[in-house]
Amino acid sequence: MGVVLSRQNWGEADKLVTLYTEEFGKLRARCVGVNKPGRKMKALCEPFILAEFRLHTGYRTDVAKIIGGQLVSSFPLVRSDYRRMLTAFSFCEMMSQASSERVPNPDKYELIVSALRALEGGVSPWMMPVYGLKLLQLTGQGPAESFAMDGDLKARLDAARMESLEALPYPSPLAGELESAVAERLEDYAGRRLRCPDALRQWNAEAAAC
Repeated sequence: MGVVLSRQNWGEADKLVTLYTEEFGKLRARCVGVNKPGRKMKALCEPFILAEFRLHTGYRTDVAKIIGGQLVSSFPLVRSDYRRMLTAFSFCEMMSQASSERVPNPDKYELIVSALRALEGGVSPWMMPVYGLKLLQLTGQGPAESFAMDGDLKARLDAARMESLEALPYPSPLAGELESAVAERLEDYAGRRLRCPDALRQWNAEAAAC
């Protein structure tokens, strides 16, 4: 099982995808001939889909080969809404930048899957900051206590599940401040600007100003 974090063309007919898998962690894989008309595996190469992948992993290359698979979920409601789609892209970019290749982490896999499933159900202003905090903890970059928050909020965030963030009775401006602080910490860890979270923050700011 795995989630497609990103994909790009490789040559004229192939795609190179980055997966976060249950068994291998982050993994690059090549899907041969998928850009040709009528190829059945094209759906398996789309960003933030969840699928069962059949992979061939060799010892001579760090790029696996996708030889088959079965779609589990494409998260259609996420794809039908621009804000949700930007959030999903952000989840995937953050996971990719915070993960080394072929280092399995079941908790990271569960985090990205639960985040996408929660996003399919709706949007909460707490999704990005809570996801980012949990990801930082899983990469060893510090718990929620390292951010400036009151004790009650720290306890709630530690216990929060991606599927039940509506239980957090705090206004969105506070969530936005924490989201920016978490993104800054992740960017320091990655060593570069994270494009999708930055685009999401800009879109949210413009939507709030309307």
